[in-house]
Amino acid sequence: NGVISFVDPYTDSVPPENFPMPVYADRPPMPLVAWMWDDLQALEDSHVYYQVLEGGELVIQFNNFGRYGDVIGRLDAQVVLRADGKILFQYLEFRDGIATDSATVGVENVNGTVAMQVAYDEDYLHDALAVLFRMDSDRDGADDAVDNCPYILNSDQQDSNVNGIGDACDFYQWTDSNAADGPVFGWIDVSATGTEVDGLTDDDYAGPFDIGFNFNFFGDTKTQFFIQTNGAISFDNQAYS
Repeated sequence: NGVISFVDPYTDSVPPENFPMPVYADRPPMPLVAWMWDDLQALEDSHVYYQVLEGGELVIQFNNFGRYGDVIGRLDAQVVLRADGKILFQYLEFRDGIATDSATVGVENVNGTVAMQVAYDEDYLHDALAVLFRMDSDRDGADDAVDNCPYILNSDQQDSNVNGIGDACDFYQWTDSNAADGPVFGWIDVSATGTEVDGLTDDDYAGPFDIGFNFNFFGDTKTQFFIQTNGAISFDNQAYS
């Protein structure tokens, strides 16, 4: 029915009756890539292919795809999923009068709460049409894949300390106990109750050890750590000298 999804259907396939997006219908929400959500049908002469290409692209192609009740009309189209999150719809040809004004075109998230609708029951689709979706969560004009602060609006992409993280997303600021509003020094002695780490030598490291909870470090969730002998805690298994 003109849809790519990322979950098994809950009770049946995506219904032939299309809806505007986001879909407020009497069914569980589904993450949908609706390249032409309509009452489409794979007929005897229809073919569907998929291939993973080098460079991070999955192409899903529909050749001679038909529509229920239409024994003549056919279409050729494809969906391209890219590793950077972009989604491309391409429509090569609509033939022999197949309906193009009764479909939903768009994408919807897993919760059914956020969607980007291109068209709904309108005369939009035509031959040699390409539609590109890109992730820009904060809508600042920079794709998430290259945005140095993808979830906070920062159109200027300012990065004062040139660390690859936009100023708006530099998660860490520092202060010390010398400052009036700084932390209060309070030593926590675990030498009698903690686990001792043995065998460390020069320019060495030990681990991994479980953190015990999910730790958010610059937006990445860490669950294990390594102890470096050169005055550092790290999250990867190599010595830093």
